[in-house]
Amino acid sequence: MSIEEENLPVRVSERLKELSDTKRSEMSLYLWQEGAIQAWSGNGVARDPISDKPLDGDKEFFGIVSAVTGSGKTYVASECAWVWLQKNPTGRVTVLVPSRALQNKWRKDMAGAFPHMRIGMMGGGRRDFRQISIVTMNTAAKGLPETDGEHLIIVDECHNIGSEFRQYAIRNNSHTAVLGLSATPAREDSGLTVVSHLCGPVVYQYKYDQALNDDVIIPFRVRAVAVPLTHMERSEYEEITNQIRKISFILRKRYGAGTNWFALKQDPSDPDTALTTFKDLCMKRKRLVNECHLRFECVDDILRLHENSKTMIFHERIKQIEWMHDKYRGLCPETIPNCEDTWEEVALTPPDCSEWLGMNPELYHGDMTKGENDRAFEAFAEGDASILLSCKALREGVDVPSCDLGIMVSGTNSARARVQTLGRCLRRGEGKTGAIVYLLYVPNTTDAKGLANLKYGGKLPDGTIEWWRYTPNKGLVKYGEEEQPEIPKRKPKAEKKKHICDSCHKVFHTESASLSENHHCYPRLTKTGRKPIDLWGDMIGRK
Repeated sequence: MSIEEENLPVRVSERLKELSDTKRSEMSLYLWQEGAIQAWSGNGVARDPISDKPLDGDKEFFGIVSAVTGSGKTYVASECAWVWLQKNPTGRVTVLVPSRALQNKWRKDMAGAFPHMRIGMMGGGRRDFRQISIVTMNTAAKGLPETDGEHLIIVDECHNIGSEFRQYAIRNNSHTAVLGLSATPAREDSGLTVVSHLCGPVVYQYKYDQALNDDVIIPFRVRAVAVPLTHMERSEYEEITNQIRKISFILRKRYGAGTNWFALKQDPSDPDTALTTFKDLCMKRKRLVNECHLRFECVDDILRLHENSKTMIFHERIKQIEWMHDKYRGLCPETIPNCEDTWEEVALTPPDCSEWLGMNPELYHGDMTKGENDRAFEAFAEGDASILLSCKALREGVDVPSCDLGIMVSGTNSARARVQTLGRCLRRGEGKTGAIVYLLYVPNTTDAKGLANLKYGGKLPDGTIEWWRYTPNKGLVKYGEEEQPEIPKRKPKAEKKKHICDSCHKVFHTESASLSENHHCYPRLTKTGRKPIDLWGDMIGRK
């Protein structure tokens, strides 16, 4: 739903002016943030014209605010919590976050918004549950203590709450209000069905073109760079693709053409060999494309083109991130980018890495300790390092205002993941006037789907994407306007309404199938199928 701008109050929130922000003398809400708060809190609820009652699925203090990354969703959540607490002064506010990095960020923000309250933390070894608490989703899925009465759950990056296990962070805990926050609330597996069932409908949406027009985010460009495979890599790719086609014919006969074969669960005692082989070959082909040799040469050219930029580099695999980390420290890696073959084995000359001395790159990924990641992030934020290399750990929610250059060396084809990665570079910073994000892809492969998904599913404004190509001889070259490459066209699909069983929470395509008497229904309360143990109740002696 939308709210007419002329109907919004001119005043801004006094509460958020109390946030401790040394870079801005005055803290106020943007007009879109005021509209989002009103829509969620009930002032903008769609009502029946006769009975003046809220329409089904649209009620007070219940719904999702979908806004582009960097537009200030955290401020919206702080103000929503304050508005809700005015009506429910003894109620609890629980903020669910997908990672510990976001947990620390939220604690700092909420402490600034509520300076006279102590903020609780649960997850990662911490068990301090208070009136306002920041809790990781996995911890909340096992059950929260003392959630009787009025309870507001704020779900940051709420697309994560739709997973098979994390959804019980809401289902297993009583609540009276929910606020979902995400730039991309729809999931690839279930769309908005499960997320909306848990968090409510999307009550306010704020898109890229609106944010740019309002000067909320900085202007940005996405440079899609076509990187070719070598002759040997192309031959191997075609060979793997032919094997996949043959096995796909068998699987279509066995499971049907419209079945998601990756989602099928096998009986461990009697696995389907064809299905296992199909998955292994798809992973092998994806790995071949992600690790193609010329991707990493292209990154070198991009860094030479932007010598004085603060750069974040993303790759899907930790081995390749560590390989690039050694290279940009000035140390020549012992292997080629696939981290398996040496330079001598493939008859290639090792590169001269001395030109990268002094760049002081930092690593940030899930296999490092929290202390190591914090030190790396702090060094990059304070300017001691000019490059920060990361996998998925920095994809969501982390603020890096000084970053003005992003390089997606490889990544999933998911539009959601691409948009979240793009958002790391769009936040405003001191002296920052724009951002450039490079997206490297291999044309005529499955890799091109990621670009198509970002263009159509990410809903980027027209004219945002520039088309470039890389060749070993010519380096980075921009396409002429008349020779822009074609990417796979994708027609927007109308989302079909799905139905969820109230007992086992399975998703069905028809209402009749969702009835418990029409399917094998059994309550599934945790990932293991067992009812969660009330650990917190046992600790405090609750019966």
